[in-house]
Amino acid sequence: MIVAGPYVRQRNLFQAIRYTSKALVYRPVQIIHLLGLPIRVVQRHFLRKIALRDWTRCPIRVLHVTSEQNACYGIRELIDHCDSSIVEFIVVTLTGEGTFATELRTRGVTVYCLDCTRRLQYLTAVRAVLGIIRKHHVDIIHTHLVEPTWIGLTAARLMARGAIITRHHSDSLYRIENPIKRSAYHVLERCAGALADHIIAPSKCVLRILLNREAVPGAKVSVIPHGQDARRFLAVTAANIARVKSELGMEHRPTLVCVSRLCPNKGHVYLFEAFSVLQKEFPGLLLFLVGEGPDRALLESRAEKAGIGRSVRFLGWRDDVLDILAAADVVVQSSLAESFGLAVIEALALGRPVVCTDTADVREIFVPYAKIVPTADSDALAEALRSTLSNLEAANRLAARGKAYILESINASKTARRHVDVYQDVMARRHRLPV
Repeated sequence: MIVAGPYVRQRNLFQAIRYTSKALVYRPVQIIHLLGLPIRVVQRHFLRKIALRDWTRCPIRVLHVTSEQNACYGIRELIDHCDSSIVEFIVVTLTGEGTFATELRTRGVTVYCLDCTRRLQYLTAVRAVLGIIRKHHVDIIHTHLVEPTWIGLTAARLMARGAIITRHHSDSLYRIENPIKRSAYHVLERCAGALADHIIAPSKCVLRILLNREAVPGAKVSVIPHGQDARRFLAVTAANIARVKSELGMEHRPTLVCVSRLCPNKGHVYLFEAFSVLQKEFPGLLLFLVGEGPDRALLESRAEKAGIGRSVRFLGWRDDVLDILAAADVVVQSSLAESFGLAVIEALALGRPVVCTDTADVREIFVPYAKIVPTADSDALAEALRSTLSNLEAANRLAARGKAYILESINASKTARRHVDVYQDVMARRHRLPV
């Protein structure tokens, strides 16, 4: 804390004004300290007025720190549905320029692309974030994903700002095979939980991990799912679906679509085993994998060795993922661990039949509307897909009921209001004065 008291006592008026005005930008309540007066000489209600005046009459400035480059629907939907007179957003991504930054800038949001994705560049990223906090007088740093969380938390603590984490992973860190690396991540996760003012869990599954495995106090966690805007799904037209089917060769053939990152915890190995069996029973069956990841080359090789290479199509990153989901006969998810299962949500919101593994909160949310199977069980996955493909008419009726439920229960406006409540609560607690 900057102390101007000595300058006042030394009659250095210029320095006193300089330091006092600098503090006014950040924390008006520090005026009392800057003048060298004890807090008790000022009545408590007057102090509270000074403390609250800084943020209740102006938008709370929230800096999102992430590492997304091409899309981040959660942040986008939050920005779209928050009242700009209450919350003002600035966004930092560790990656370079991409569609994510472009989309947000069209909404009038200030976005910084740091292009600092290597670990040797993280110190540079911290310095850049510190500069952005100063420039925009940020009140709260809201972090996403593992590395951006540590960069954002470091900057938040150095600048004495509020810190909020959205926990996007479930128990994937507990599945790391290397025991030293696994232990290191466990320690880092516990430290992050201790340093943050609040943590947002997208599902009850993540909440249980935070409470039971990482000893985070319950009062410090809120469960807020990733909000979905119905307009996204209404924009998927019959013409869009027809275009995708023609482009990808889906017409007159049974099709499965899986949208996920290509990495070990997504369980593609079990999906390939199930698909190998089904291909013999459903002539012309195709599997489309949408997404990128470090295991792409390995999975392409596995598909070739399993004899399904010609029927498994790797589409990579796509901007029209909703159109592809809507064109599928069945959407399948074979993950070993998920924090929320966004692809399952999107598939049901489009009214598509879903077969997925029992991760996150899918059993609690989707059991009436989707077929749910145990993780890492290719036989159960094959049986559920077989049943769905054999009875597509019934599966489509079930999915239609799921669509209505999803669009009502995970409404983007509702989740945005809950985020604003968290921001205001963190600001109120950080401005609370000592008794």
